[in-house]
Amino acid sequence: IRANKIRCQPAKIIDAEPAKLIDARYLMTNSLYPGSNQIAQLKQEDLTDDMFNYALATTYDLYREYGGTNKVAKGAKLIEELKDKIRADKKL
Repeated sequence: IRANKIRCQPAKIIDAEPAKLIDARYLMTNSLYPGSNQIAQLKQEDLTDDMFNYALATTYDLYREYGGTNKVAKGAKLIEELKDKIRADKKL
């Protein structure tokens, strides 16, 4: 469950390809390695504002920290760093 336009600050919209900016599946499934069946069962209403805001801030901060490029967005390092951050913050 992702958004093409994400409101991160009043009057500021970030346009991004969905896979590049936010991936809340880890939080919504409570798993760092969710299977396709788990993802298929997700409902949009299961995504809380807290989950969305955490996923947005964490992903965007790491993306910018590693250079904010297309290569960073598509790279495995960003995903692994995101999982490490979730582990540390949410203890998944």
